[in-house]
Amino acid sequence: MTASTKARAERRDIHAEITEKLIAAIEADPGRPSMPWRRSSAPLFMPEYALTKKLYNGINIVSLWVSAETQSFVAPVWGTYRQWSELGAQVRKGEKSSMVIFFKLCG
Repeated sequence: MTASTKARAERRDIHAEITEKLIAAIEADPGRPSMPWRRSSAPLFMPEYALTKKLYNGINIVSLWVSAETQSFVAPVWGTYRQWSELGAQVRKGEKSSMVIFFKLCG
């Protein structure tokens, strides 16, 4: 097996990962299946970048809504460890990242 074939075989299926998380979140309460971002009584806000305040788009919106609800986050603000450090904040010990898809058109 060549290196490129091995890399392709080991490549993550991000669409499947997001779908699995969404289904698990919907089925988390079997008696009352619902979209995870509609479960809490908190208002629904578009996820935004911590530093730039730009809004996320595409599948990142759904992915971050699911992450926020399953982790009981109340603020729709997201950033990397470095971005939070630049803002003078500290990420809680043991905190794990949430998946965000980066897409850029070439040309």
